[in-house]
Amino acid sequence: MPWSSNWDLSTFVVGSLLQLVELSKAQDIEAGDGTTSVVVVAGSLLEAAEKLLQRGIHPTIISDAFQLAAAKSVEILAGMSRPIELADKESLIKSASTALNSKVHILSHGHEDATTAWLALSCI
Repeated sequence: MPWSSNWDLSTFVVGSLLQLVELSKAQDIEAGDGTTSVVVVAGSLLEAAEKLLQRGIHPTIISDAFQLAAAKSVEILAGMSRPIELADKESLIKSASTALNSKVHILSHGHEDATTAWLALSCI
């Protein structure tokens, strides 16, 4: 049974879709990339929220739990990160290559390693 018999699923879905569009736009403005990943993650969170709502858990509880999970995620990522010296070209090339790998296959026609290396060097 949902948390309330008065809620309208179609309004929730339309509102969620509009939020996903805005989220994607914001990601594109901020980083210029990652819009698909943002929408996939957000969609998964919405799916999880829907299951929790169907179990009768109040939306505020779900939202609070998501906020705690987000804070813990930031903490974990901060613990995994490490500083990179701008003079360390090898680390800069590895970072740029990682970021570019998902895009390079479109441009490289089977020469991904060479194209990625060239683009990475161009970035630094």
